[in-house]
Amino acid sequence: MLIDTHCHLFYDDLKNDLLGVLDRAHDLGVNRFICVATNMEDARECLLMGESHENIFASAGVHPHDAKDAPEDFVDQIYNIIIRVTIVKNDRFFQILGNTHLGSKNIFWISGSEIFLK
Repeated sequence: MLIDTHCHLFYDDLKNDLLGVLDRAHDLGVNRFICVATNMEDARECLLMGESHENIFASAGVHPHDAKDAPEDFVDQIYNIIIRVTIVKNDRFFQILGNTHLGSKNIFWISGSEIFLK
């Protein structure tokens, strides 16, 4: 089993042929996907895909390039998505916080510990 640990299945060209994309990936041995959000809109799309497909797992995060446009309450929004993912996936407990780019210089990011302290 292979897992694509960083995909953007919400991109229009992939989303519009999602079943075909998943079938072709499966034929190549890739059968689980972590859909990585770059902003809060993407995070919601990832979540919806994860709710519809048992082999897609949502991440929530804000890419440094999108940080300037992040809503003031983005930490609360990420927290709510993480809680929802946990509930939706039930026995398949996954919480994924993505796109923090901790190794990058001069970026805006929020630490995961701030979210998990809620």
